[in-house]
Amino acid sequence: MSRPSFREALRGADAALTSAGIPAEVEQRLDDRVLGLQRRPVRLIWMTAAAATVAGLLVVILTHRSGPPSLAGLVVATQTADFATQVDNNVITVLRGTGELVDPRTQTSLTAARGARLACEPDGVRVHEGRVEVRARLRRQGVTRVLVSHGAIEVVGTRFSIEQHGEAGRVDLYEGKIRFVATSGWSQELMAGESLAWPLPAVPERPSPVKQGDMQRPASGPPPPTLAHILDRVERLRSIARFDQAASVLSEALSRPDLADAHERLSYELGSILSNQLGDRARACAHWRQHLRSFPSGRYGEEISAIEKRLACGP
Repeated sequence: MSRPSFREALRGADAALTSAGIPAEVEQRLDDRVLGLQRRPVRLIWMTAAAATVAGLLVVILTHRSGPPSLAGLVVATQTADFATQVDNNVITVLRGTGELVDPRTQTSLTAARGARLACEPDGVRVHEGRVEVRARLRRQGVTRVLVSHGAIEVVGTRFSIEQHGEAGRVDLYEGKIRFVATSGWSQELMAGESLAWPLPAVPERPSPVKQGDMQRPASGPPPPTLAHILDRVERLRSIARFDQAASVLSEALSRPDLADAHERLSYELGSILSNQLGDRARACAHWRQHLRSFPSGRYGEEISAIEKRLACGP
């Protein structure tokens, strides 16, 4: 009997395997493997979507919680690109730049520049050093206070600036009304365009209560502002278009004998406001005639001649 060829042997083995089939345990393992591969993409998609949803919620929560940056009890509303501060014992020092800080208790806005030092205290914001612009809202209940070295400034919806240097300082009121309350209890109300400096030379005892509107300035008031403060206040009033108030400040300064050396400069500034900002031709021309009589050889002759020609003031 002849031996079968190799090809015939392979065919016989294949036929035997086909008839016998795949063992049950092997077929089960193959099915599990195939089904697992089919389910995996669906599971991955679900897990990816869930992770993205959670991440989105975290971003929303963290963004809502963060809000504007806080600085020792004050909220930084706006700031220049170079704004930098240092906080030491709850006192904020502005190292550079300018920032608008808001007291969330009263919504009072304080704009502080380099060198300013201020702190949030239970009774209000205290200005320790430097110049701070303040804008306060009118409150139905309670009083907004800004604390300084010699007392507190009580706000009745207004805008003003504070300068504090060591133990001395001043407040210049641009809009509204404020009340300066000294540490001794003496108080003084200021109206728009007025200023007050401290320490006071002789603070009187607290006056007896008077009706609203009857309060008058004490005989021993604050020292008069210097020429530099007057010119600075006029410039700031000009910058916010308070030309009538600027003219009043200059007129008051011209009545002071101690500023006689600066009367020509003050008179020229007043005439400039009357001519250029207020456009009051009659007052301006009368002012320039008086100016030339007071300073016949003054340093502003050419400028005044040009203004009089433009206004057609006449002889």
